[in-house]
Amino acid sequence: MSGLELLATLRERDISLPFILVTAHDSPGLREKAMQCGAAAYLAKPFRGTTLLEAVIGAIEPAAPS
Repeated sequence: MSGLELLATLRERDISLPFILVTAHDSPGLREKAMQCGAAAYLAKPFRGTTLLEAVIGAIEPAAPS
């Protein structure tokens, strides 16, 4: 199962966990599809540890009020 398939399955089951897609095969189409499917972040390998940490913090922190 791909990451996108997993994300779709989670959404179908009404499981709303933050999801960060990590891939070794970066492409603009995949990035766009992941974000449309509700991914909190999209990271293409290789990436820095701080980039992953920032993505995790962004995914689990509640959105700031506007």
